[in-house]
Amino acid sequence: MASSFSKQTFNKTFTTVANSIYLMLMVGWLTLLCALPLTVLFVLRVPLTFYPTYALALALSAPSFAAMFAIFRDQPTFNSRDAELRIKLYDDNLKDPNFPPDWIAKPYVPSDRVIAIFRPFFRAYKQLFLRALAVGFSCCLVIFAFGYDLQITQQFTWGAILMPVLVVVMAIFLQAYFVGLVIIVEYPKAKWLNVMKSAILLSVRRWLALIIALLVMVGFVWGVMWNPILVLLLGTGLIFYIEYSAARWQAQILFAQMAVESGDKRIRDMYSVGADAKSRRPKSSFWRGGADIMQ
Repeated sequence: MASSFSKQTFNKTFTTVANSIYLMLMVGWLTLLCALPLTVLFVLRVPLTFYPTYALALALSAPSFAAMFAIFRDQPTFNSRDAELRIKLYDDNLKDPNFPPDWIAKPYVPSDRVIAIFRPFFRAYKQLFLRALAVGFSCCLVIFAFGYDLQITQQFTWGAILMPVLVVVMAIFLQAYFVGLVIIVEYPKAKWLNVMKSAILLSVRRWLALIIALLVMVGFVWGVMWNPILVLLLGTGLIFYIEYSAARWQAQILFAQMAVESGDKRIRDMYSVGADAKSRRPKSSFWRGGADIMQ
């Protein structure tokens, strides 16, 4: 009996690990394929001094990262707590046509397809394409503008004073790029202006996640410049899973607020919001959280 139990446990663990590795590699490769302009720049090891080209390539690659985040959100093999809660709630409410409500994205990956990757990825890519481009170009335009300002200020003796400020702003908008993609993956009807405002503010909330994400991205770029083929093929999925986790943790503030304002216990449970949580709106008029993101 014990031997049979151990064998079953081993087989289940091995299958889960093997499937996770397969999916992590495949989602990374699909993203590299669909983010071809950025991939080409990395493979050719184009210097970062050509930042306008990188900014354009990153903007064009936004739908690819959005599709990747959609897979991370719902793929059951990754065994994230969020995915498990969603699957259980969807299965328990199959007969309710109003759950989930239309302002929450339905699962991008079927709950019974533990290695589904190709169709869900390209379906999400198609569904999120225009919204992802809007977020991508908005953030990358600002990154380019501040990068240009950084280049200009270096021509003056006082430029070193502004350099840290400009770098920090660029870092915030880079993280806002990913947070914004997380938001549109979650809320397919969210308005562009409110997505951008929320993404910017959420990028500086929970600042520890911002620092971790930036360190991971710096390490990834350094690795690509060292050995682009090896790092891109083996590390893209894992690195951006970490980035997705950080961005989603930052966006959880908005998700929790939306769940509270919905008044639906099932949605509260989906986002792990306690029954005693109350709707709270910060005083700043810049933050229009909750249902306002749909207006």
